[in-house]
Amino acid sequence: MFGLGLNRARASQVPSSTAKAADPCFHCGLPVPDPVTDWLLFDGQRRPMCCAACLAAADMIIGAGFAAHYRARAASAAADGGK
Repeated sequence: MFGLGLNRARASQVPSSTAKAADPCFHCGLPVPDPVTDWLLFDGQRRPMCCAACLAAADMIIGAGFAAHYRARAASAAADGGK
């Protein structure tokens, strides 16, 4: 089983980090609403999510052992200058 909910957090339960409402959705890249109400805890940081569906999808991907997907995507974006 994937353990949905292990990485989920509401904004009020998440410690501060570098994530902010202006950041795109960690899963799909779309804009997130302001205020952000859904966050994903990943690699010690909170990541903003645009909706519950993206939160659930990212949680399942990470819970299934495919967190490398997000790490590789972040490394690629950093190599491209954040584009």
